[in-house]
Amino acid sequence: MPDPGHPQPIDHRIPGALLRPAAFPHPADDLQLIETHISWVILAGDYAYKIKKPVNLGFLDFSTLANRRHYCTEELRLNRRLAASYYLELSPITASPEGPVVDGNGDIIEYAVRMRRLPAHALLKDRLSTQPVPATLLDKLADQIARFHQQVAVATSDTLYGDPDRVAAPVLDNVTTLRRLLTTEQSVMLLDRLEGWLRSQLTVLQPLLAQRKQQGFIRECHGDLHLGNIAVVDHDIVIFDCLEFNAELRWTDTFNELAFLVMDLHAAKQWPAAQQLLNRYLEHTGDYPGLRLLDFYCCYRAMVRAKVCALQASQHAAPSEQRRDLLDQAQRYLMLACHYQRPRTPALILTHGYSGSGKSTITGRLLQQLGAIRIRSDIERRRPPHTPAVSAVNQGNYSPQARATVYHRLLALSEHITRAGFPVIVDATFLQAWQRQLFVELGRSCKLPLLILDCQAPDTVLRRWITQRQALRQDPSEATLEVLAMQQRTAQPLTTDEQACAIVVDTTTDVDIAQLAGNIIRRLRLDLPADW
Repeated sequence: MPDPGHPQPIDHRIPGALLRPAAFPHPADDLQLIETHISWVILAGDYAYKIKKPVNLGFLDFSTLANRRHYCTEELRLNRRLAASYYLELSPITASPEGPVVDGNGDIIEYAVRMRRLPAHALLKDRLSTQPVPATLLDKLADQIARFHQQVAVATSDTLYGDPDRVAAPVLDNVTTLRRLLTTEQSVMLLDRLEGWLRSQLTVLQPLLAQRKQQGFIRECHGDLHLGNIAVVDHDIVIFDCLEFNAELRWTDTFNELAFLVMDLHAAKQWPAAQQLLNRYLEHTGDYPGLRLLDFYCCYRAMVRAKVCALQASQHAAPSEQRRDLLDQAQRYLMLACHYQRPRTPALILTHGYSGSGKSTITGRLLQQLGAIRIRSDIERRRPPHTPAVSAVNQGNYSPQARATVYHRLLALSEHITRAGFPVIVDATFLQAWQRQLFVELGRSCKLPLLILDCQAPDTVLRRWITQRQALRQDPSEATLEVLAMQQRTAQPLTTDEQACAIVVDTTTDVDIAQLAGNIIRRLRLDLPADW
């Protein structure tokens, strides 16, 4: 039996020798071997077996059998948080005269994590190659990630996880590793540019990074949340393959984790999908201040992907087509990382209209087109601690004090969002002049362009839509017909100056969203990526 405490050379014979049905304690047809830079995965019948390579790459150490067993156990613990029915058990690989077998009676020579096999083409990255991800699926995924982040363990103040210098270490280590692996003139130029920007961001963001830990945003996350680790099975989302080998990389800011998936969607040219996912996550968590970290963490995550590609390429002893493809991918990730240094174009977009006028429907379709972040009064008024139970006219959520609280919260969130560089869509009725004036003053003080979407529909339509919405109970709005009547009695129309910066939207028609978005982009001079 190998000494569990001493490193072993990489032995490709074990996974190769397992590619025979007799090596498994169950029917094992359709045997396949998949190799990454740190593991082998054997697909065998209804199951998959993941074996860790005996490597020490600095950020992980699988060099001894004891380490590999430990990290197999960790992999089970961590992944059962999100995919309990798929992560089954630790399976020893044992020696026999016929060759290695799984769960045999001989000496243990290796360990594997046994999992239920995912259906073919279930991965989200594979779906993206043939069709866009539906907004409903993106919303479901965002909700699942948000709930997971709110439930997992929080780093305590006596740990080093999330401290600014600990955040900086892997970011700068990526640069060092990539400089060793990528040595072309273009790569060196890009890495010089990236390192300078990242170091400046680490300085600027240091107070916010420290604050994030104090506020409980450093948590035991998934650690490797990208499109290749998410599957859709029978309309259910399965998130798998948590990062088990390095606690420092797993105990991280929840926004760092989200940024990985956002960046991965960007890399797949799915910019609108990334915006949908980001918005839904923010609506669920309310973590709008985290947006200031998004570009920094997206840049970091793009460089992580570049490093993985470069490491995989380095494991090919001789030049090959696969090695060239991996190096090309690494270069593309470096170029994407540089994209996050570009300045954004923040702006204020307000809705105006009675309850039931279709504001949320229109803005929900627009946010993907504009690269904007939407905040909704209907959601923010129900967010703790502002959750009064009564929603009658001038009471509870619709009392003058509650309305003032909500609009001032929307104002504060808008400042967070625009300071992070994003256009913000503020979805509220804005029927009172003082409500609109708050945002006019914010735009003036921050030199932000402002536009109003004046959503209009006849009274009969407003009443029908509110009645239907109440019957379905699927919308966060609590407005009733009585609330609508109160709004109609007390509304203060747009002034001449406000009309000059407004676009009238007849929500009873089939609104051409692409045309409307193009009009908004031109008027606000929004700068979106060329391949948006």
